[in-house]
Amino acid sequence: MNYSQSSHSLELIDTEQDIFDSQQDIFDSQQDIFDSQQDIFDSQQDIPQAQSVSVENFELISSDSSPYSTVSSIPTDPVI
Repeated sequence: MNYSQSSHSLELIDTEQDIFDSQQDIFDSQQDIFDSQQDIFDSQQDIPQAQSVSVENFELISSDSSPYSTVSSIPTDPVI
């Protein structure tokens, strides 16, 4: 009788441990979901910046009629 009681209480402890582990798993999963949502949010924040940079670069390139004009101003003879 005493043996069965002790084994039963051990089973209860194991079950409580399993429940705790499951709750930990759920918590970890929720943490992963939260992290993923943060990543998505961060990516969405980056999109307008990337768009504005690409537009600026395009305007910079298209407004410059001669991109090699600075190269011709470099002296060909070495200055001693």
